[in-house]
Amino acid sequence: MDDERGHTAPGTNQEHAAILARLRGQPLDAAHAAKHLPGTTAVQRLLRRDGAAHVFTDRGTMEVIAREMLDRRE
Repeated sequence: MDDERGHTAPGTNQEHAAILARLRGQPLDAAHAAKHLPGTTAVQRLLRRDGAAHVFTDRGTMEVIAREMLDRRE
């Protein structure tokens, strides 16, 4: 469900659909990428808030996985 700022709840299917929609034909924006790269303050914030974060070894790996997800429409 969207919050008052129009953001979707973390970890929901709606959030995943929003992420995939943003990825179609576009590079990941820096703020979103930071949530998935090791050592960033965004990852530390997610760990404190949610106790977990999906972290990739590097941006290249993250982009390959994102493209595979789009290709498979996951």
